[in-house]
Amino acid sequence: MRKCSKITILVVTSAFLIATGCRISSGRTSSEAKSVMIVCPSNASSAEKLAAKEIRRYLYLRTGELVPIIKTDTELPTTGGLIVVGRKDRAAITVLAEKDSKLASGVNALKPQQYLLKTVENGREATLIIVGGDPIGTLYGAYRFAEHLGVRFYLHGDTIPDQRIALEIPNLNETGKPLFETRGIQPFHDFPEGPDWWNTDDYPRRPNTESRLQILHNRKCGRQARPYISRSRAPNDANGRGNELT
Repeated sequence: MRKCSKITILVVTSAFLIATGCRISSGRTSSEAKSVMIVCPSNASSAEKLAAKEIRRYLYLRTGELVPIIKTDTELPTTGGLIVVGRKDRAAITVLAEKDSKLASGVNALKPQQYLLKTVENGREATLIIVGGDPIGTLYGAYRFAEHLGVRFYLHGDTIPDQRIALEIPNLNETGKPLFETRGIQPFHDFPEGPDWWNTDDYPRRPNTESRLQILHNRKCGRQARPYISRSRAPNDANGRGNELT
């Protein structure tokens, strides 16, 4: 009886899933995903390649659709929505900027580590340009685009909303630049969030997380150096610069 009951439950559950049209995402590129393509330079730098891959990854995490990456320069696809990624002097960026004087002005004004997210009309479909003043600026622009998808970045990792969104080109017009030339974290070893508490999973994760937070500098400090102790008040076990002697 128990075996028959299990078979009956399995048959009823399967019939319900088929009737309601439920499906499990296979992660393959669907026809809907093909309507949006990521365009990357054919000779892209490592940072530009990473930017394109990160855009595709976060699009997949938010929409469930795997968007293709097309490597091309001047010959852009004529159908479907485009996300064009690259440094400001790339051929594809130049082709699009030549059609819009305001866009050209914004692209040319970009400096290193700065980025521009701009949606333009390219025929019948929208085209989103993610352009940086240099390769790092392009990568920063990619992560800023991910934030527009609802993704949030923290030192411990990413936060991805559970609810899926539709795959579409957003209407953006935004320029970003760092507030400071040198940016970073300075985790003291005796702080609760300091590196003494990091495990083998935390250390490899930090460089990736810091790039998403636009951090360039990571300096670890502890009590082995006391540069702020004056000469007159330095203890016996410290030299004249306030550094402890071993």
